[in-house]
Amino acid sequence: MAFMLSLSHCIAMCGGFVVAYSAKLNSKTKKLAFIYSFVYQISRVFAYAILGLIAGYFGYLFTITSKFMGYFHFFIGVFLVFIGYALIKRGEILKFLENDKIWSKFIAKPFRNLAAKDSLIAFGALGFLNGLIPCGLVYTFIAMAMLSGSVIKGVIIMTLFGISTLPSLLFLSFISNFLNSKFQKTMLFVSAIIVMAYGIYSMYGGFLAIK
Repeated sequence: MAFMLSLSHCIAMCGGFVVAYSAKLNSKTKKLAFIYSFVYQISRVFAYAILGLIAGYFGYLFTITSKFMGYFHFFIGVFLVFIGYALIKRGEILKFLENDKIWSKFIAKPFRNLAAKDSLIAFGALGFLNGLIPCGLVYTFIAMAMLSGSVIKGVIIMTLFGISTLPSLLFLSFISNFLNSKFQKTMLFVSAIIVMAYGIYSMYGGFLAIK
């Protein structure tokens, strides 16, 4: 599901960053450019793993009692249905979720400072910050990491999410040319329906626990 969503949403959301840093690598050899790009993307995955750790721990706190966990699962399920719908409609709801105020207030300045540098460490730090950008897709998997109720499972879920997005962003130009917009929209629609179905399943499980 993460891979299918990456073929559309990730390309639209993070494609600009990939194009920007790729332009800086034009003067480097192909091997070195790939290493820089790979470090950037792996650092982004690492940021997701950290978010998964936090989300998993937060979810673990809600497993104190079955009834408490039931409410938690129900409301997270509602959130997933909301996210799935937002991904399909791609209107004001998604714009609200991916609010750029967080970006402009906390991430934009250090991102610009690092973008002006040309070191491997700077590229890694840029990738890490990229992973912290408000994104409906990231919220979806953070919610799933929370539902796992486990720190380890939370890290695994978010790491697998990050790894699943690597092909589309490492080979952005090839995939963008190879896949037409209709196919990308279909992948987005199918994946969003799965997200909504998982949300409904979580709501049902939570409802049973509350009863």
